[in-house]
Amino acid sequence: MSAKFEADCFIGSAIHSCIYRPVWSQELGCLKAQAIDCNNLWRAAGRPRSGDIYSKRNSDKRACRLAIRRAEVDTKDRYSKELHDLLLSKDNKKFWKCWNAKFEKKIGAPTKVNGFLDPDSR
Repeated sequence: MSAKFEADCFIGSAIHSCIYRPVWSQELGCLKAQAIDCNNLWRAAGRPRSGDIYSKRNSDKRACRLAIRRAEVDTKDRYSKELHDLLLSKDNKKFWKCWNAKFEKKIGAPTKVNGFLDPDSR
């Protein structure tokens, strides 16, 4: 299980998951792969409600969930700390550049219709 686990950790799962989850990292991918492996082992053993397999499955599942929650909190803290520092420095250009980079901009209606510009667009 160890060799397969290490190979999967660094090649497929973490890289693919990064596309959909901005918080995702290789470490989280490894923890999730380990939790999935333990869950599959638990299923193959007949889904016992006690014992070493059951304990290992639950501890790996808990560790994975806790790591995901911590990563989400760290990401939010990093965003707010960086924005807070820029706001305190009173550098408006850098603050709004950072803000726009971190949060998606809303795509509005076209500003030009039939050759006429919308006066309220800017």
